[in-house]
Amino acid sequence: MSKIKFSCVVVFFFSLLLLFDSCVPSKPVEEDRELSPDRLIKKLEANRRKIKTFEGSGVLNINTARIEAKANFEVLFKKPDSIKISIFGPFGIDLAQVLVTKENFMFFDVIHNELYRGINKAGILEKIMKINIDFDDLMDAFAGAVNLTDKLRMEP
Repeated sequence: MSKIKFSCVVVFFFSLLLLFDSCVPSKPVEEDRELSPDRLIKKLEANRRKIKTFEGSGVLNINTARIEAKANFEVLFKKPDSIKISIFGPFGIDLAQVLVTKENFMFFDVIHNELYRGINKAGILEKIMKINIDFDDLMDAFAGAVNLTDKLRMEP
């Protein structure tokens, strides 16, 4: 009989412990604070500089009068070295691989099994990707950052 009473007391104690443990008040919500423009610019630039590697994926929708298509892509980059972009079609079919560094680029057309390579100079990314952008701006664009280095010394 004493074993049953002891078991009941232990079960009751653990039940009570679980009840108190689960009744914890929520953390207070921090109030929004206003930042001065120069402080905000410095915080944004500091956050941009913290990003060293990045991996992301997304969907590329193409809608024109002639074609309506969708492709998936993956982006990997390591600052300040390189950016690798993989483009996939329907059912995960590999369409293209792009590797861009500050000095060189490689574009592999998987469907036609052709590799294009060359020196990364002004205007080459525009010809490959049809976007007028340089290497550093491309890295910032994929990371979702804005380069505010030139604004750090200016009065906002």
